[in-house]
Amino acid sequence: SGAVPPLVKLLSSSSADVREQAAWCLGNIAGDCPDLRDLVLDNGALDPILQNVQAPATISLLRNTVWSLSNLCRGKPAVRTEVATKVTPLLAQVLMQCKDEDTLIDTCWALSYITDGDNERIDILVQQKQVVPVL
Repeated sequence: SGAVPPLVKLLSSSSADVREQAAWCLGNIAGDCPDLRDLVLDNGALDPILQNVQAPATISLLRNTVWSLSNLCRGKPAVRTEVATKVTPLLAQVLMQCKDEDTLIDTCWALSYITDGDNERIDILVQQKQVVPVL
């Protein structure tokens, strides 16, 4: 757990390669179990990961940050509703605009993790009206 705060800081590095590696490391940590996923989220990783998805310097950075984001949405119990609500519009944007197959696959996985639950979880995605026809 001591590695998480410095890795979160590296998500804002001026180097795209460093940001990519930090996202990869945090995605691996988050993907291990829901407790570690929540630890990564509680240490502030979500906003810098979202920033890297919104403005990726390279396709490789986009792939890694979307993959990390999918791991931040994964697990039981489900990720907090406020996290799911925050990431869904950006995932919808990636789904509609990105042409990279690997990125699209991880985007779909993230959306599947978000909607795995009751109708409230599914409604988070349905509210992104432009996405449903694309799916």
